[in-house]
Amino acid sequence: MIELNTAELVGEPLGWAVGKALGLDLQLVPPIYGNPWRVFVKYTFEVTDRTARYNPQEDWALGGPVSEAEELTIGPSAWDWQGKCVLRRAQSDGASVYFEHANQLVASMRAVVHAKLGETVLVPKEIC
Repeated sequence: MIELNTAELVGEPLGWAVGKALGLDLQLVPPIYGNPWRVFVKYTFEVTDRTARYNPQEDWALGGPVSEAEELTIGPSAWDWQGKCVLRRAQSDGASVYFEHANQLVASMRAVVHAKLGETVLVPKEIC
């Protein structure tokens, strides 16, 4: 495990940190068929266990509900010369710290990790 700054998390390390912040049962899947190390979550049902890819920093179906459940304040933060939003902001309810990124999911997931785990987080070195 290595320690990373929450404000700099992206990709698989961010997905891992979000899963840990939410108390999920995470697993790492080693490289296969040209894919790098990836984060999966284990779901336990009454009859069977199932694992699925866990990437809330990229997938709105996973990250959107997390943003809503954690009651984040989200919105535009900066615009380009044509008036197009180029930077998004996310902040946990009641927090004084906010996170900015070009991708709203990345900013939102960083805010969730910060609110639950703090300024730094431990992630497996394989996914960095």
